[in-house]
Amino acid sequence: ASVVGPVSSASPVGASQSVATGGAAHDWTIERTALALAGATLLATGVSLLVAARRRRRLRSMRTDHRLATLGTSTAEVEADLHMAADFALITRVDLALRVFAANEAAGSLARTSVVFDSAVDALTIEPIAQPLAVLVLASGGIDLLLDRPSIAATTPFLSRGDGSTVRLPADISTLDLSGYSAVASSPCPTLVLIGAADIDGASARVFVDLETLGGLQMCAGPESDEEVHDILRAIAATLTVSPLGIGRKVIVDGVQLATLPDTTSIEVSSDRAQAIGSAVAHTSGRRHDAPNMAGFILRATQPDEAWETAVVVTGGGDADNQLAGAVGQVGVVVVSGKPVDGIGATLAHTAAGWRLEPLGLAITPFGVALPTLDDVATVLADAVAPPDLLPPPEVCPDPQPFVGTDWSFLVRMLGPVDVVSCANTEVEFNRSKALELVVWLTQHRLNPSRASARTALWQNGVQDTTVSNVVSDARTAMSSCLPHPDGAPWIGRNGDKLPLDPTVHTDVELVQERLAWARQAPDHLAIPTLTIALDMVRDMPFCGTDYVWSNEDALSSNLTHLSTSTAAELAQRCLRSGDYDGVFAATSVGLRVLPGHDELVCLRMQAHHGLGNNAGVRSEFVSYERVITSGSDGESDLSPRVTRMRAHLLDELIRS
Repeated sequence: ASVVGPVSSASPVGASQSVATGGAAHDWTIERTALALAGATLLATGVSLLVAARRRRRLRSMRTDHRLATLGTSTAEVEADLHMAADFALITRVDLALRVFAANEAAGSLARTSVVFDSAVDALTIEPIAQPLAVLVLASGGIDLLLDRPSIAATTPFLSRGDGSTVRLPADISTLDLSGYSAVASSPCPTLVLIGAADIDGASARVFVDLETLGGLQMCAGPESDEEVHDILRAIAATLTVSPLGIGRKVIVDGVQLATLPDTTSIEVSSDRAQAIGSAVAHTSGRRHDAPNMAGFILRATQPDEAWETAVVVTGGGDADNQLAGAVGQVGVVVVSGKPVDGIGATLAHTAAGWRLEPLGLAITPFGVALPTLDDVATVLADAVAPPDLLPPPEVCPDPQPFVGTDWSFLVRMLGPVDVVSCANTEVEFNRSKALELVVWLTQHRLNPSRASARTALWQNGVQDTTVSNVVSDARTAMSSCLPHPDGAPWIGRNGDKLPLDPTVHTDVELVQERLAWARQAPDHLAIPTLTIALDMVRDMPFCGTDYVWSNEDALSSNLTHLSTSTAAELAQRCLRSGDYDGVFAATSVGLRVLPGHDELVCLRMQAHHGLGNNAGVRSEFVSYERVITSGSDGESDLSPRVTRMRAHLLDELIRS
């Protein structure tokens, strides 16, 4: 499949596009994807956050009789590529820098005048503040803000450069230190996009532009560059659709072929330009009424509690450009056009020397997204909302055979902080963290535990043969030092390219699964002690404290989360039927530590309070649940109808009784 990447003569877009359109099979290679995804930082970060939020929402609604479908190979590959391209720390740092700068400018404007105004906006009509046109993330780690005018308050932590039209956040200011400064409540630049890379001070820097402050963006290029122009427009539209920066933003796409991203609230695809412009104008009408003469950045800097709506029209241009010209300059409406349009403030032009961004005067290698790439991304997003499979009800046996657990020499624990313990309860001490990760990976890939597959999964990028060999050797040595094999053999075998793991090495996941499966067909009095032991193995969120990219394969992290909450819910249900309300609260507490706000676990806690006749307890549980859901900043603020109905039903019963 085609991938996100630099749009230039050296770009692999054309070659990879032919792979995607040549048939159903995908030629997935880490080398190809790692190279081409390198420029998709904001898009990949936004998609990754959105996927995580949607999966979390789906997991919260899943019952014990649900099962997640297995990810397709290509979907897992795309997700791994997105995770590699994402940079949560960088995007957080850029966002914080803009928030702090906005707060400093607003405070500085008020401090420079002794006149008393009714509002901060009134003061700014006398003393305008500087607005960022672009953000340069330098190779050194510093961040430059290119401003539309000299800053009136280039105060700590920023340093003024030149005439003050550029301020720099030094690399030695940590993100933690930056978060300690006063900042506005929401991002002041919701139309910030990563447009590409530029050479700054002899090194490559990532260039973000604020489309709203620039006054829009137009492309100037010949017919031979039409494909590149559409890739750039597609990248802008897709980035704005999933960007975690800012709220109140709507994207209207006209004349640019776009994959169907399952996020209908923020993107609208129109086949009629007049309709697209009308939609943008309607979305921003309230802002024009309340603040007709104020720039968006200034409004968000001085009145951050309001969502100052912005609409971005992304169009291929062409006929009827007079309609676009009429939309340019409308308050809150931003036009990004693939063709020149009168009145648009910024231009990305293709010259003999390459692409150039004006009025910033930057030579740019822009980033674009080919349509097959966006189809792949849409597949990942669609998977995150796909309904789970329904399991058949278990056949309960009144007198089952006694439970017999699996014997093991080593237990690889993933349901919480990751570690490996021996049957003598001694933790294996690995010298390298990758050695521990290798052992965990091998437990999940027993059918094909090849050295080549492990190398690709654990390192993604190129790594020397000696590095892999040292990690494998460290894993073998650490396990043998902790517990010698009874036959003198290594716990990780040697079989050519294969790395077979000894069959007596098991995981806590396997032990919990076998107990849960046995308990589901057993009566309550036998199931409860078996499930209690299983739930004791759930210590925290799966893979707690790690960042294993390969764990997204086959939705592994999601499946382990569901296993944990299902075990907790199964035990709580048995305790509720037995009248053991303390057992309900204990079991659900474990599950809610793994996934706060889980629908079924919250309902079980409310039912336990109802069984105790505790009206206040039912209300308290719902308030706690509501706080968890509404405190999320990732679009998860919709309360579950199931939980809401349960609360109303239980309170009604308590009142009537």
